[in-house]
Amino acid sequence: MGIYMGMSLNTDTLNITREVLSLVAELDEFKGAWRALRMLAPEWLLLRTL
Repeated sequence: MGIYMGMSLNTDTLNITREVLSLVAELDEFKGAWRALRMLAPEWLLLRTL
């Protein structure tokens, strides 16, 4: 049993479907890409828009 945001979560009966797992994976991939974009130099971003 874990506590998340003040709510208890019974991990013994938690059922993660393939659809939910796929959505979490997509969010994780987007987050990684967003972090990578933040690390790019502004000059490089300007060149990419031309």
